[in-house]
Amino acid sequence: MVGNPFVSSLDYNRFCAVNSGVVESYYRVYSNGAFQTCTASDDDTIEVLQAFFVKPIGVAGTEVEILFTKDMSITRNGAAMELK
Repeated sequence: MVGNPFVSSLDYNRFCAVNSGVVESYYRVYSNGAFQTCTASDDDTIEVLQAFFVKPIGVAGTEVEILFTKDMSITRNGAAMELK
């Protein structure tokens, strides 16, 4: 389980591209008492500070380093946040 660390939505497609070697291309969210499985697509977003579940690639129990980059954070109009 990881969480969106941004105070804006997270573009899951960008997250998946950056972390493609360490996590599978789908994620799960817990909603209304059940898990929903979602796949990476152009319009998948993780809401502000929302937790989501990813599956590491490789042997169970090994450490995985997940990266978050500023271009994963998106504005309401869908553009990447511009940080200065």
